[in-house]
Formats: sequence, structure tokens, C-alpha cells
Amino acid sequence: MDKMRITIKLGTAEYRLLVTEDEQYMQKLASDVNEHIDRIKAVYATLSDYDCAMLTMLNMAQELSDLKTRYNELESRIETLRELPPAMPTRRPLEKKRTTAKSKAAATEEEPVTVS
Repeated sequence: MDKMRITIKLGTAEYRLLVTEDEQYMQKLASDVNEHIDRIKAVYATLSDYDCAMLTMLNMAQELSDLKTRYNELESRIETLRELPPAMPTRRPLEKKRTTAKSKAAATEEEPVTVS
């Protein structure tokens, strides 16, 4: 993929980057970072831009760590499920009985009436 130059704004600063990713994708990432910065500024209005950026990085690192932990837990559960023996197919309690065309035809046929 070709490299291209883009400009993104993070906080109050603009950065010229040489990227291989799609510009819209990079702008979306910058927008996500700016949303984090804005939330911190709303709570701590007196913090410098640098301190807001540092707290944003710390918050995002925590989110990433939490997501990695959750991902690993899910991977472990998937592996456990893969190791289980195959189960017999069962009907779920509220699942309606499936009817085939043959069983529908049999159900609509009238029983012969016998008179004794």
C-alpha cells in the first residue's frame, strides 16, 4: 500500500503523518482520542494540555488492558468449548416442533370412518 501524508489534530496540536492506513480511519482514531481528552478536560478544567494528554494515554492504556484481559478470557472459553465432546442435538424448551411437507400432508389426511 502506498504511503500518504495526512494531517490530524490531537488536542490543540496538529500532526503531519506519513501513513499507509486509510485517512478516514486515522481521522476516526484521532476523533476517539480527542473525545477522551474532552472528557478529561470537562472534569479537570485546570489541567494543561500535556497533562490531559497524559491522563488520556493512561485511560486508553487501561481500556486496552481490560480488552486484552477480556479477549484472553473469551479465547480460553472458546478453547474449553472446542475440547468438549459433541453433544446430541436437543430441542430447546420453547422451540416449536418442525414439520416437514410429508408430516403436514399426513396430518391433513382424514381418517377413514368405520361404522360397526
